[in-house]
Amino acid sequence: MRKLSILLMSLGVCLAMAGTRLIWISDAGQVQAAREFRQSNTAELSRISFPEQQKSYVVLEGATEENLLRGPARVLTSARPGEQGNTIIAAHRDTQFRVLKDVKLGDYITVEAGGQPHRYRVVDLQKVQPADERFLRPTPRAVLTLVTCYPFYFVGPAPKRYVVRAELVSPGA
Repeated sequence: MRKLSILLMSLGVCLAMAGTRLIWISDAGQVQAAREFRQSNTAELSRISFPEQQKSYVVLEGATEENLLRGPARVLTSARPGEQGNTIIAAHRDTQFRVLKDVKLGDYITVEAGGQPHRYRVVDLQKVQPADERFLRPTPRAVLTLVTCYPFYFVGPAPKRYVVRAELVSPGA
């Protein structure tokens, strides 16, 4: 019984360390990305803001494993912020996109890209199966789709996805 207790405690410490490492890497990545965003407002970076939650993050281009460790990332095959079509941004649920649990219908989200702010209003919140790709399809109008794993506090690979859909209400001026 004592060996089992030690094994379980060791496992718990390892899991906590792994989670802490992910958060540390992500926070460090956001600090670096924010510095890059301020220095050169290129098409390679944008910033997503959640005014009601008082949160803001730099969005990287390309939802690669490396970029997702640093923060939110736009799926390259999706539309650019403010353009017609579906702009898809993904991030980990245990780092920046934990904020999505507090987003409500009607909230506003701003994506600043190329020095232009694009304001979106949240119109849909859904929990879907990972194989459900209907939110990833192109759209005829400008929408923003935010995707993360769900449940937010799940340990291990999450069984579902959480999707926030927002419509463009004011393109950059």
